[in-house]
Amino acid sequence: MALSQIASRFSFAANCDLFRTKYSGLPVGMGGRRALFSHPVSLSLRVSSDSRRMESLVSNASVVGAAEVGTVVIEGPGLAPSHVLAGGPLPLGATACDGGVNFAIYSSCATAAVLCLFTISDLKTNRVTEEVVLDPLVNKTGDVWHVFLQGEFENMLYGYKFDGKRSPEKGHYFDFSRILLDPYAKAVISREEYGIPGPGGDCWPQMAGMIPVLKNEELGINCIELMPCQEFNELEYFSHNSVLGENKLNFWGYSTINYFSPMIRYSSVGASNCGLDAINEFKTFVREAHKRGIEVLLDVVFNHTAEGNENGPIFSFRGIDNSTYYMLAPKGEFYNYSGCGNTFNCNHPVNNRYWATEMHIDGFRFDLASIMTRGCSLCDPVNVFGKPIEGDMLTTGAPLNSPSLIEMISNDPILSKVKLIAEAWDAGGLYQVGSFPHFGIWSEWNGKVRTLSHASLECLNL
Repeated sequence: MALSQIASRFSFAANCDLFRTKYSGLPVGMGGRRALFSHPVSLSLRVSSDSRRMESLVSNASVVGAAEVGTVVIEGPGLAPSHVLAGGPLPLGATACDGGVNFAIYSSCATAAVLCLFTISDLKTNRVTEEVVLDPLVNKTGDVWHVFLQGEFENMLYGYKFDGKRSPEKGHYFDFSRILLDPYAKAVISREEYGIPGPGGDCWPQMAGMIPVLKNEELGINCIELMPCQEFNELEYFSHNSVLGENKLNFWGYSTINYFSPMIRYSSVGASNCGLDAINEFKTFVREAHKRGIEVLLDVVFNHTAEGNENGPIFSFRGIDNSTYYMLAPKGEFYNYSGCGNTFNCNHPVNNRYWATEMHIDGFRFDLASIMTRGCSLCDPVNVFGKPIEGDMLTTGAPLNSPSLIEMISNDPILSKVKLIAEAWDAGGLYQVGSFPHFGIWSEWNGKVRTLSHASLECLNL
């Protein structure tokens, strides 16, 4: 199969038991918890096709591990024979290259990892087609678990299981029965359509059709800012309309599930072609805007995820490496600077870079951006520039004058060229309007101007 076909068809799979929440009002499903979705869902990724970067890396890593695992062959119903090699730790995610796919995922505290493969038919029956057990002596470099599968993969789905000591008081929520979403997945799909379309079936193609209407001299529109449209959980908070007999869902978008995936329920094609068609629809929308001189900005929510607080669902970050991905108190409680149950350790600009280069987004508005200026631990490690991060031994969440993440984004060769807008406050009381560490390129939302504008309009009865 051609590399481009592999890149568009390799997918992530998970079952609906991963998506359970105490807020859901749906009937009780598997595991005694209320089911967020009534059927197994497939969380799909389109594999990166950066084969030039991966070719030598995977080849070298495979040679090293060939003596140990090169003779292992996995084969199952609907699954072509595949040799299992050691693989390499970079890049993270699933990356197609000559001869197969390299998988790499970070987990510093897990003691065991399994790559789960699914065919689409097995997904429909909630069955794992094949499990590939990763050997920590062969398939682990530092804190990155990795494996390279030789062979052809078409419409194949995948997920991970991680094991380790379950100790919530120390911030560990390992559960070897759960199949987890790869944080680097590029599309989230379901075997059935779900969610609610807008009036007239609003979706990216229809929105693209509105662009000519927006671009006229009288309106003067030169930019569109989209509310969060990375894959999110529209059922995190919702209510039931007993009159209409349907659920009123939450489409604000501030409950992110995956940072690389466009919200597939906004697409007219849904999960077709393992989510690739939905990605192309989003690109079409952006391209049509650019043709008419209209920029597209994206509201991004890196301060928290849809996994909530200690009682929230486990579907990705928490089950993979909770103590790394979230800011935790000494007894494992979640710091809640976001007001949404958890605070994400936002530590790398790689996902914004993907949206800027692959989706051609012109800029980003960072929700509760002040969280990104907070220190992440009691003793901060050396940062990517090789110098100690300011704030050693500060209390977790203490604001830093020169936060490393903001500095990394500001100096990134790609992200420094797009528009960067900070909502310069958070729910923990940190207010930085006028003092956000802008490094000469950041803009700020001004909440006081917004409030005064609203008050003025009310005085005018507008």
